[in-house]
Amino acid sequence: MAAMGAQMGVYARLTWWEYSWDIMEPVTYFTTYATVIGSFGYYLLTRQVHFLRFFRAIDRRGFVWICEILHLAGILVFGPLNPIVITQRNCAKQFRRVT
Repeated sequence: MAAMGAQMGVYARLTWWEYSWDIMEPVTYFTTYATVIGSFGYYLLTRQVHFLRFFRAIDRRGFVWICEILHLAGILVFGPLNPIVITQRNCAKQFRRVT
C-alpha cells in the first residue's frame, strides 16, 4: 500500500510540476486512484468489502420487485437455482448445529 501511495506521489509530481498539465484528466485519475488506495486500506483493516455493507442496509424491495417482474416475463428462471438454495440452507443448518 505504501508503494501505491509513493507511485501516486511520483505521478502527481510529474503531472503538475514537471509537465504542467492543467487539464481535468489527471485530476480524475488521481481521485480514482486515491479511492482505490482507500478501499484497499479499508479491506486490509476490516477484511470485508466496503460496498457490501451498504447493500445490506438499503431497502431491498425494489430489487425483489425487479426480480419478480423478470421471473414472470421468463427472463429470470429460478428453477435451476432452487436445489442449490435448498442445499445451502441445509448446510448452514448443519454448520450452526455443529458449532
